[in-house]
Amino acid sequence: MEEMSLKYFWQAGGFGMYEVAAFGITVLIAAIRFAFRPDERQIPFVRAMTAATLLAIACAVSSDVATMLYSVPHISENSADWAGLLLRGSFESLTPACLGFGLLSLAWVIQAVGLRRLAHSMP
Repeated sequence: MEEMSLKYFWQAGGFGMYEVAAFGITVLIAAIRFAFRPDERQIPFVRAMTAATLLAIACAVSSDVATMLYSVPHISENSADWAGLLLRGSFESLTPACLGFGLLSLAWVIQAVGLRRLAHSMP
C-alpha cells in the first residue's frame, strides 16, 4: 500500500490535475483580488473561471474513471481482484474533484468577503 502523500495524491489524479489546478488557482487569485478591490466588473471573470474549473473537474474525473474501467480487466484476468482494483481506482479518479472543489470553496469564501465589501460600499 502506497503511503498517502501530496505527491501520491497528485500522481493518482493523472494529467487532469494540472488543468484543474491551473483553473482553480486562477479562480483563487481572482477572488483574492476581488476581496481586496471589489469591483462589479470582476465578478463575471470569477464566475466564468469557476465554470471552467468545474468542467475541468468533470473532464479529469471522467477520463480517470474511463481509464480505470478500461485498465482493470487488463491488469488482472482474475475477477476476484477487481473489487480492490476498482476501489483504488475510484479513489484515484476522485482526486481531481477533491483538489478542484477544495480550491473553489476557498475561492468563493474569499469572493464572499469581496461581495460583502462591495455591498457596503454601494450607496
